[in-house]
Amino acid sequence: MRAVVALVEARPETIIEDYGRLIELAGLAEVLGVGPVALVPQARPGGWFPGAGSPPWQLDGVLTWLEKHRDPVQDAVGGGKTAVLLPVCPAGGPAPTAGWAWEDVMARHGTEPASEHFRHPRSFRAEPSLAALEAVLPHGLSLPAGLRDRATLLLPVPALDAVRPVTGAMAILRSLLAPDLRKDGGASAELILADVVRFARQALPHLAVVMDAVLWQVGQVPGAGRPVARNILLAGRDPVAVDAVAARLAGRDPERDPWFRLCRDQQLGAVRESDILLAGRANLLDLDFGVPERATAASAMKWDRIPLSDFFRRKFKRPSLLKQYAQTPWGGLFDAYRAGEPIGDRG
Repeated sequence: MRAVVALVEARPETIIEDYGRLIELAGLAEVLGVGPVALVPQARPGGWFPGAGSPPWQLDGVLTWLEKHRDPVQDAVGGGKTAVLLPVCPAGGPAPTAGWAWEDVMARHGTEPASEHFRHPRSFRAEPSLAALEAVLPHGLSLPAGLRDRATLLLPVPALDAVRPVTGAMAILRSLLAPDLRKDGGASAELILADVVRFARQALPHLAVVMDAVLWQVGQVPGAGRPVARNILLAGRDPVAVDAVAARLAGRDPERDPWFRLCRDQQLGAVRESDILLAGRANLLDLDFGVPERATAASAMKWDRIPLSDFFRRKFKRPSLLKQYAQTPWGGLFDAYRAGEPIGDRG
């Protein structure tokens, strides 16, 4: 059976309705409509930056759909809460929640952040064992205790950089299941990430992805690129397939990348076009993303390791880009969320 990936064109004025259509097209009701859900957004230190983490409308759109379609019986079993928020940070460490305009959205929908008990890591024994991943986890395989009883919905945003054709669903899944990953285990990054997929299949049987691709980061350094608006939402149950479609949206061929080839060869997820069923606006794949290869080419100088470069980005580049983006429709939408305007209550 082919993996289903839904594509929807999004606009600021219809974003909540766009998310509803996306979830329906992707067939996620059977995953998300059976009980409480753990939402896993991503954030980076320093607060909002376009394309660097899950925007508030992503939470709002998903939570609005969940409220309309939740099962009252299962909801009562879950303590009356439709969803719990479990944010992760791709850079490692605790995920910041301040500065992302999530608070008002969570309050309106009765959503709470995951408790310490929910977050507490519980050991997991994989069958068969996952040697490459276990070798780089100092405390072995574990996952937040609360995920055992809930569907898990990843809320990634995509980025283009020098590492892979696209980082998105798999980056957030690695942050969720292997946050303490060491880099000296001997196995390649692709083999380790392959074990993350196998881990997810065993530990998270009710897994889905809703990707907000209206704003992309493009640049040589992850988390420090310039924002590019492409007004697209993606969703599916296969995180590899969602990332593969996102790569094609950006004009990249996923089968030229070692990670996607490994997924294809070891049947970890759908990569080939023939193995993926596109629902919704399939013609969006024909659009020209408009980003030259040099924009994401690897640099001979590791600017992300130079403190002076980090200081320059924080002091000059980041404020300048934020000021420019505040004048765009998506920037205006973020400002509305930050001001507490009830975007999700529109008809």
